[in-house]
This record gives sequence, C-alpha cells and structure tokens, in this order.
Amino acid sequence: MKNRNIYGKKEFVLENISWAVIAWIWYKNFLFRCLDSFTFRESKFILLGCVVLTFLIGFWLEMKRHRNFSSTMCNVFIGYGLYTVLIYLKIRKSFILFSLSAAFVLSVLYAFLVFCRKIPRKEKCLRILRRRSRLAAFTAFRLFGIGFMCILGSFLFHFIWGTTLMDAQRSFFTKTNTPEQTIENNRETLCLLRDEAWETLSVQEKLNVLQKVADIERRYLGLPNELNVGTASLDDTLAAYYSDISHQIVINLDYLLEYSSYDLIDTVCHEAYHSYQHRMVDLLNDTSENLKGLRLLKPASCYAREFAEYVSGESDFCDYYSQECESDARSYATASAMEYYDFIYACDESNQ
Repeated sequence: MKNRNIYGKKEFVLENISWAVIAWIWYKNFLFRCLDSFTFRESKFILLGCVVLTFLIGFWLEMKRHRNFSSTMCNVFIGYGLYTVLIYLKIRKSFILFSLSAAFVLSVLYAFLVFCRKIPRKEKCLRILRRRSRLAAFTAFRLFGIGFMCILGSFLFHFIWGTTLMDAQRSFFTKTNTPEQTIENNRETLCLLRDEAWETLSVQEKLNVLQKVADIERRYLGLPNELNVGTASLDDTLAAYYSDISHQIVINLDYLLEYSSYDLIDTVCHEAYHSYQHRMVDLLNDTSENLKGLRLLKPASCYAREFAEYVSGESDFCDYYSQECESDARSYATASAMEYYDFIYACDESNQ
C-alpha cells in the first residue's frame, strides 16, 4: 500500500477527536434518540461506545499509511452511522439495507480479487497474506464508511430541505383541495386506519395514510394552504406540532410507532385545526377596524392574542391546556376522529 499520510500521528488523533466532538453536537441536536428499552443515559453510552470502537479500529487500519482527512471522515461516518442504523432501521429499512449490502458485496469482491493474486515468493507467503488481509480490511472499512455516509447524508438532506426525518409521499402536482378529498371518496385508504391493518403498515405507509387525512381536513376546513405531514424525533412530552411557516404537521416518531390510529387521526385533526385558526387570524388582520368587534371574529381575536403570547406545555401545562386555541382544537379533533372511525367501521358492517 502506498503511503498517503498527510498528518503526523498526534495531529491525526487530534483531528479525529475534533471532528468526533463536532459530529456529537450535531447528532445530539438533530438525530439522537434513545434505543428501545434503554434509558437516555444508557443510549448515550452506547453511542459513545460505537464512536470509540470505530475510531480504535480506524486507527489500527489507518495509522501507518492513511493518516489523512478522508480517513477521519470515514471514522466519523461509521461511528455515528452504526448507532443510526440501530435506531432508524424501522423507518428507512430498504435504503439502509441496500447501502450496507452494497458495501458488503463490494468488500467481498475486492477481498476475493486481492487474495486470488498469485504470491510471487513462497518464503514470504505469511507476510504477504497479512498485508493483503490488512488491505482487504482497510478497503472494507472505507466501503462501509461510504455506505454509512449515504445513510447519514439522507437524513442530513431532510434537515437541510425541511425539519423532518421523513415526509409523506405525494406527487409534486397533487391537488389536495378538490371535491374528491372527502371521507367517502377515500374509503380504500382510510380503511387502513383499522387497528388490525394499521399495525402492519410501515412508517412511510402510516405517513401516507395520515397525509390523506390531512388533505381531507384541508378541504373540510377550507384552508387555502397545503398541509404536509412528516415525522421527527421530538421531546417525549410533545406528540406533534404545527408550523404555520412551512405548513407542516410534524408527528413525534415514537408516537407514530407506538400509538393507535385513532390517536393519530386525533393528532392530525388537532394540528390541522391550528392551521385553520391561523387563517382566522389572517382574516381578522385583513378586516377593517370598524368590523373587528363583530361577534363572529371574537374567536379570531382570542387566537391572535394567544398565538402572540403562546404558552407551551413544557413551560406551564395548566396554562397551555386552558388556552382557547388548544381547547377548541381538542374539541374539533375529538369530533372529527370519531367521524372517521364511525365511517370506517360502518363500512365494515355494510360489507358483512
């Protein structure tokens, strides 16, 4: 193997530590979540173990001839990529398995080509085999580094493009505010909300069904803006939130994985109603001053005041819960979720 050293040994170690710390800060803020059945503290130690183990293996393979920036990045991607696979395999299973399978197949093929080469001097056979083994291991390490880079890069793309880990699939030209967007006209999709069907769906499929619910709510509420459904790792106390800046309904990934379809319909309807409340505030702002005192616009006046001084559940749960914008959204969501469920199971009874 050619000598491709750029850094001295101490410089190489410090470079790796620096990038590991930078990656730790980014990862903890955007991608980190606890492993199933492990506490927050235990999960952080497992992540640290993945990073440290990977760096030690990398140092063993790279310290002699490959002390350069690409080796540092490879160590970072594999360390954090390993933990990412452990926690996100459920939601990106196909892509993750494809990336790692490709790295494995290429590693095996390269190792086969390396070991099939004729050994010119039999007396140095053991030494040559050791060198070839190290070369095959180093190449496999690099190939898996590329695989993990693709996996982490896909998540990074979502954060650069938006704020979610995964969005519902929809055509760029899909029209969601049409007469077809009703409960009655989407029976086949909404039947997937039945408990026995819901449990068999992947994360992507669940998001797609909830997107249909959001599209129906958009039409029923008469919203001029779209509603985009996605999922992200949120605080345990937060089931979902609506962002009026991006018109996104972002659902907690753990909530999406663990809770019933009824709870998630309720959540989507609740957040959709927040979008409706924002449009009511827009209407209030566009109304002339002499008409703003109309009884019709009193709820909008209350919403405008509460949005300006919004109290989150983390800061004061009682004040959060008692806000009119929240109580109205809860009432609407409860009634709407019941309407969906009544329709779904009424269809079942009529088909029997």
